[in-house]
Amino acid sequence: MLFGSSSLEVLIGVVLLFLVLAVIASAVTEIVGQVLGLRSRTLADGIRAMLFDKAARDAFYEHPLIKSLSHKGQLDKLLRRFPRPSYIPSDVFARVLLDVVSVKQAADGTMEIAATDPELTLDDKTIDLFEKLAKPLGPAVNEAGQLAAEVEKWFDDAMDRVSGWYKRKTQLVLVTVGVVLVIWANANVLRYVTVLSTNPDARAAVVAAAESTTSPISTDDALAKLKALDFGIGWDATVKAEDSRHLPATLGEIPPALGANLLGWLFAIAAVSMGAPFWFDLLKNVVNLRGAGAAVDGASTKQKKAREAARAQP
Repeated sequence: MLFGSSSLEVLIGVVLLFLVLAVIASAVTEIVGQVLGLRSRTLADGIRAMLFDKAARDAFYEHPLIKSLSHKGQLDKLLRRFPRPSYIPSDVFARVLLDVVSVKQAADGTMEIAATDPELTLDDKTIDLFEKLAKPLGPAVNEAGQLAAEVEKWFDDAMDRVSGWYKRKTQLVLVTVGVVLVIWANANVLRYVTVLSTNPDARAAVVAAAESTTSPISTDDALAKLKALDFGIGWDATVKAEDSRHLPATLGEIPPALGANLLGWLFAIAAVSMGAPFWFDLLKNVVNLRGAGAAVDGASTKQKKAREAARAQP
């Protein structure tokens, strides 16, 4: 039958392996992101790109509203790291910034831009920036909320770019983690497919594991499933050096191991970079496809038997 064929079962096994690897890689990526303070650092880079003046930025971060968004956790204390907020609402940003910088239109139509703190002097770039924000408003800049709305829009536009920066950084971390994970697990997809293609018991095991995966799995579940999916992957110091699973014991054995596994690793690394949600959705689809195929085949068998019985009657 087409939908219940061994080829579809092999596909299910491959998708399940990719899901398991992606879940583990995503969890490690999240931990790495927390250690590096990736989200708060990226936001700080965005603020730095918006506010050129270091003194103005320092005053911004010292504002009570911004400090209330910055929590110094145990990791910050351990790393002796000054906490920065990982998220700032646009209305809070505008309110704080306009508490730091005063913008008014004088009677002669000129914009009066200055720091609210008399000890703080704004640089020319910052003054020019606020002139560009305020000038289109004209006299309305003196009305409550008018300039704040423009600042909020400016902040939201900037945060769209910052989100892109953060996604690229996390993707880079995910791929790096994926490389380490795939090599650590020796997830040679080509060998894995070969074993599943020739071993009905292995196919039955991976299909059963896939059918039990009805909801997004945790990291612990992923590690358990990875251990259970020991079909042609992993390292083994007891097998011969010609076997791609052979764990190199000397530097001279590393190049052969690399050559034997590299292509299969690359497929797995590319799969991990696509993320766990993609593979979970695909796994549900292929498992449902197999179930539908089995149901259709069963119905066809019943119809065939019915036709044969009808022809046998006098």
